[in-house]
Amino acid sequence: MEYWIWLESLSRYRLIGSLVICSSVIIMPFLTAREYYVSKFIFVIGGTGTGKTTVSEEIKTIAEAQNFTVTILSLDHYYLPQSMMDPDKPKNFDVPEALEQTLIQQHLQDLEAGKTIFRPTYDMASSDRVLNGEMKIIPADIIIVEGIFAGEYLSSLRNQTEKLKIYLQSNQINDNYTRKEDRDIVERKRSSAHAHVAKKNQMTGFFRYVATHMISSNMVIDNPWLPQQNMTTTEKLPLIAGNNLIKLNEFLSSTESHFLYKTYS
Repeated sequence: MEYWIWLESLSRYRLIGSLVICSSVIIMPFLTAREYYVSKFIFVIGGTGTGKTTVSEEIKTIAEAQNFTVTILSLDHYYLPQSMMDPDKPKNFDVPEALEQTLIQQHLQDLEAGKTIFRPTYDMASSDRVLNGEMKIIPADIIIVEGIFAGEYLSSLRNQTEKLKIYLQSNQINDNYTRKEDRDIVERKRSSAHAHVAKKNQMTGFFRYVATHMISSNMVIDNPWLPQQNMTTTEKLPLIAGNNLIKLNEFLSSTESHFLYKTYS
């Protein structure tokens, strides 16, 4: 036997014994004792090197200061392993198909339903998925989904689920690839020649799959920082400030959504 439960203006609810209880109000009888988290999702989108990880960490710090629990889901870990790629085709990491799309969709829906997931781990240096490298990701009040193609997955969630779409840009598109080359050489042990060869694919993928999300985003953040400035992390100014900080805090504190959950006896 199954039930469909509509919940309004709640951040979480708990099933205790045979009752659903929230804010001291009994909603309806229920048969199974389980706890669900009604999460809000923040999608952080942007081209290579625009600061998606930095902004995600800033959001985490801001939200945790308000006593929200936060989970960050990086889509970089969902790139296809070598075993799932066609060896006869050239590798192109700058299209959505380079990621395991069905697994991303399933994991987002599981987190939305309050379920724990085990996301893969991808090693950029070897361009392959780590064997037995799954990491446990638990639901939280705020789930941050960050990645170049994160904007492609908002439709995986229910319309009733609260979502915030953040787009990151730099003043000039070439700044992105300056950052990427600098990062790939240091962190991913790649050569500068590798970055130049990949630039054509990156530019095509950016304009086709990433830049198109700018106009529909709730927030647009400009990142003026360049690696040549040789600034330490502590010297960088926060990217979330002014009106964008106000918008973020409004989203964190809002309780306007309706949530639909399917539960079983």
